[in-house]
Amino acid sequence: MAFDVTKYETYITTEYKGITYRVVEETSSGLLLVVKECDVINENYPLQTFVIPNL
Repeated sequence: MAFDVTKYETYITTEYKGITYRVVEETSSGLLLVVKECDVINENYPLQTFVIPNL
C-alpha cells in the first residue's frame, strides 16, 4: 500500500525503535498507520506504510 503525501499532509510524528515516523491515521484498535519521515522529506515515492503500536 502506498501513501500519496501530495493528497494528504501530516505533521504529527512519533518515534518507534529509533526511527521517526509521520502518523497518517490512528486505527480503531489503537494502532498507528505511519510512513517514515525521511521518505516524506526526500519525496521517496511511492511511500511504504507501516502499522506500529501507539506508545
